Amino acid sequence: MGRLNILILIFCFFFIIPEIDANVFKKLAASFSNDTKFKLPPEKCIVIRLKHIPVSLNQTENGENYLNSEVNDKLELKFTRACDRDIKCVIYYNNGSPSSHLTTDSSDTNVQIRAEHSSLKCIQPTGEFLKFHIFVQESNNFFKSAHMIETNSTLQLKCLGGAYTNDVKLKKNGETLESVYNPFSGFILDRSQHSSRSFYQCEYENEMISFDYPDSLEVDGFRMQKQKFQTLISIDCNANDDFLKNNNTRIIITCPYNEECSQPSTDRKGYIHFPISHLRHPSDLNSFSCVFLRNGEIEAIAFDENGEHEVVTYLVSAMLGFGAISTMLIYLLNLFARWNEKKRKVQGKFSDEDLLISKDVRDLEKIAEGHSSKILLTSYKPNGRKVVIKCSKNAAQCEKELMILKNLRHVNIIDPLGYVRLDSNGRFFKKRIQNMVLPYYPNTCLEQYIKQFFPVTLIEEKFHGKDKSGKELKITLFDMISIGWQVARALEYLKGKGYTHRDVAMRNVLITDDLICKLTDFERSRKGEIGKRSVARKIYNHFAMKHRTIPTMYPAECENGAFYYSSDVYCFGLLLLEMFQFTKPIVPGNFTKPMHCPDNIYEIIRDCIKVDREHRINIVKCESQLETALKEIDDTKLLNLKTKLIKEGSKNIWTEWEDTKPSNADPYKELDSSLFSPIM
Repeated sequence: MGRLNILILIFCFFFIIPEIDANVFKKLAASFSNDTKFKLPPEKCIVIRLKHIPVSLNQTENGENYLNSEVNDKLELKFTRACDRDIKCVIYYNNGSPSSHLTTDSSDTNVQIRAEHSSLKCIQPTGEFLKFHIFVQESNNFFKSAHMIETNSTLQLKCLGGAYTNDVKLKKNGETLESVYNPFSGFILDRSQHSSRSFYQCEYENEMISFDYPDSLEVDGFRMQKQKFQTLISIDCNANDDFLKNNNTRIIITCPYNEECSQPSTDRKGYIHFPISHLRHPSDLNSFSCVFLRNGEIEAIAFDENGEHEVVTYLVSAMLGFGAISTMLIYLLNLFARWNEKKRKVQGKFSDEDLLISKDVRDLEKIAEGHSSKILLTSYKPNGRKVVIKCSKNAAQCEKELMILKNLRHVNIIDPLGYVRLDSNGRFFKKRIQNMVLPYYPNTCLEQYIKQFFPVTLIEEKFHGKDKSGKELKITLFDMISIGWQVARALEYLKGKGYTHRDVAMRNVLITDDLICKLTDFERSRKGEIGKRSVARKIYNHFAMKHRTIPTMYPAECENGAFYYSSDVYCFGLLLLEMFQFTKPIVPGNFTKPMHCPDNIYEIIRDCIKVDREHRINIVKCESQLETALKEIDDTKLLNLKTKLIKEGSKNIWTEWEDTKPSNADPYKELDSSLFSPIM
């Protein structure tokens, strides 16, 4: 009997169990056939992180997903590897245009949330995969905007906030209106019952926002006046007699927060006063306005025309005290400036005896002007040669630029002649270094030079154009590539010296008569890169950037004040692109190959302007590829160009002016302004 049991077990193990396993495996295989794909739900496929913390999506009453965030938050999407690897996510702006594309090409993608972002949508080949709205809070205020949209039958009051909520109330002519708020579209009213000429306000908790009524501004006979005393603020809404005598009129005083203002009393229309302590912030006072209603519709809206009228008891004494302190401060600063100048003379860095210019700057011809400086044309009296003076609006900026150029020596970088003080004699407070003297090149900058060949005329492999005088100009493809090569040589030299230029553009490249390039304008230049910023740097940029114009064609990584060597490469790529388009305007983000740009040059441009700075070509390789392109066109011409650059680099302008050379001429010493005269 025992042997029989053993035989039965052996039979089952070898014949029955394998058959069962095979059936199981077949069923599993069928479940993963071509007709059925294994899928994970969105919440298992994508992990959403906000400020590096995993978050879950919220849902509205209608089942729509949304996410509350703040401006500059870092939004990350971490894709699960088991998911379909062909998922594509797009973040959209408020106007519906795409902002950023996130795909499963990398396992971890992120983007910095902007105030204009509104939604994110993910799709895969089978259809929409995930979608959610993005609410972005910009500041301590809830409301972001308020727009009124009229149709034939409805009136949409679109007051949108930075977070999802249904607790927004609508006021019509100061009275709360029963209406349902939609966080995505605001309030929808029936036009047959509600006029667009009524005064509407949206209210959330204590915060108020009004809509724009441009047709009701600056109406004659209606004005607002506010006065600020030491402890009180009074607001007076003045209207014409016809309005005040009418019993169907009303005045509403608007303000950002409910507790900051109360409504006018019935005995005196349009007048209120309240303690200064009610104001959350002094700037809130600028948002007050007077709304004049007749028969329930707006007749006029008035803001304060003259600003605040502050009544100060000791105004005269304060002004006299301030004047005395200012006079003493200026006197002490003047003494310090004179002592500092004497110290400079002893050290031999600068001298007041070398060169100069006539006192009145208005006598000089202005040939260019930028955001921070202007270029004046003048002549050097002893030999009549033309030079230019760069007048910086910031005195310290010119001194800093001179110090940078003092450490640089390259044939493709501008070499200053010195500096000069204008309008300094006879002043109570002596000016610092403000004006740099530079050589004059008739072709001016690359931007103006290339413009002369537009529209493009190509005859016998040469581009033809005309200058202002009508003289015919010609430039070959070799010449254009050589211009780019020379700029790349200058940037390669700067990187070797540890500098970033930070404003590489056609306007900042000067062109000599021999088509030799000179990189100029080092006002933005800095030593090294700026990557991760400290708290102190963020605070500085917050205030400094308000008064500084950032070049519009900077790469994305520069938006928050960062700058790298690869950022200069990006700007250089745009310079090449603009040059081969002959300064035809470039549409940001829509770069296409110019008609007359060779394929090998366009490949270099594409490598320069890649969005990811880590994948951009470095300037050394860029310079090498441009030189190879020149060699393929004409090796002999390239050799002659190098010889010409060597001669140019060894030249000293004071050597050419030997017979009129000033005493102790030094490119970094002050020049005597009396040696210069205006161009007649």
